[in-house]
Amino acid sequence: PVHVQELVARVRAQLRGQAEWLGVLAKRMHERNQVVGALTKGRPSHSPSETAKTICARLAQLPGLDGAAVFAFIGDGAVIPLALHGNYAPQIRVGRPLPAAVARGLRERAATGPWSERATPAAGGTMISVHPEGSRGETAWAPLRSRGDLLGLLAVTGSEAAGDVFGRSLSLAIDVSAVAAALLAPSLESWSATE
Repeated sequence: PVHVQELVARVRAQLRGQAEWLGVLAKRMHERNQVVGALTKGRPSHSPSETAKTICARLAQLPGLDGAAVFAFIGDGAVIPLALHGNYAPQIRVGRPLPAAVARGLRERAATGPWSERATPAAGGTMISVHPEGSRGETAWAPLRSRGDLLGLLAVTGSEAAGDVFGRSLSLAIDVSAVAAALLAPSLESWSATE
């Protein structure tokens, strides 16, 4: 036997839950659109580091992020952080090349397209990737490309504490990477050519 009142109550509860999720999604899309819109209106600096700082500062305005970073690919193998938002390990500093093994791994992964990963502590303190210290959120990586050339990476780390859902950081990184690449391409191409 079906109890009509119970069935109606269950359907209403389901609809309320869906409405809540739609509200959360709409809010996140609005916030993301504001960041992307602000970046598209910005003017790139002659300095790739200044432009990267602007990109990270805009991303830092979004709630629920532990970190954001822009990395440049220089020469045949170097990967250099241009801007960092969040608390990174002491060996990760703006302007200082990442360790060769980490750089090689990031370049190899970037060649295949965007990806995401969770921060995992390495045995013996060996750095295997780049994540904000203390973060347990997902770090999403999106290649920065211009005319088919791989110029660098955009990294966005969501906060586990803020309820980061796997994939949210990745979609954000992909959305912002196209605008970031367009802003950074002129200065990175000329910078990379002189290195």
